[in-house]
Amino acid sequence: MKTMELTDAARPLVEYARSTADEPLILTADHKPVAALFLLDDIDEESLKLSTDPRFLRIVRAAREEAAQGKLISLEEMKREMF
Repeated sequence: MKTMELTDAARPLVEYARSTADEPLILTADHKPVAALFLLDDIDEESLKLSTDPRFLRIVRAAREEAAQGKLISLEEMKREMF
């Protein structure tokens, strides 16, 4: 993944956008990521919104923590709870 300090960005934004065909460009401030530039060719609007929604990300993080702790249910258990 390419990174660039915001203070080093001197070209027009469109030029940086074109350079993201192979990999995203992570923009940093004081060496900390602050933004990402990537192509949206295969990303629909709903996926983009979910991937940046803080509430959704908290739900995903919590689910991953539960899975890491072994708090899992089988597909059959889920079907019984849902239907």
